[in-house]
This record gives sequence, C-alpha cells and structure tokens, in this order.
Amino acid sequence: DEQMELATKYKISSIPAIYLFKGDKVIDAIIGFAPKERIMAMVNKHIYFGNNHYDHGKHMYYILYFGIL
Repeated sequence: DEQMELATKYKISSIPAIYLFKGDKVIDAIIGFAPKERIMAMVNKHIYFGNNHYDHGKHMYYILYFGIL
C-alpha cells in the first residue's frame, strides 16, 4: 500500500513480486513465492558470464521487491 504508484506502474497483482532491472528495463521477474535458489538463479543468469566473471560496473542492475519483509 505504501508504493501504490510503483505497483500500478508494474501492474503488480499479487505479492511477493521480484523484478530484475538492467538500467531502466525489466529483464526478468518472479511473481509469487520462490525459494532462495530460484531467485539466485534468476540473478546469476543475467550477471554471471562464466569463468567466474561477473558484470562489474558495465551495467547497472537492481531489484525491485514488492511484498512483506
């Protein structure tokens, strides 16, 4: 209820909802409950490039979480 503007912008209809952004674009999302392993897999899929190389500073990534902490 505190972030109704964001919830409306991203059409949140249920919680929890996790959105992964690259810059200003949503690149992945998980709607509903997900175990930690699934969330980490989503994040790693986008920022891990193999051979232990992560995307350090080339792109801005952030996560938007809607739910109860």
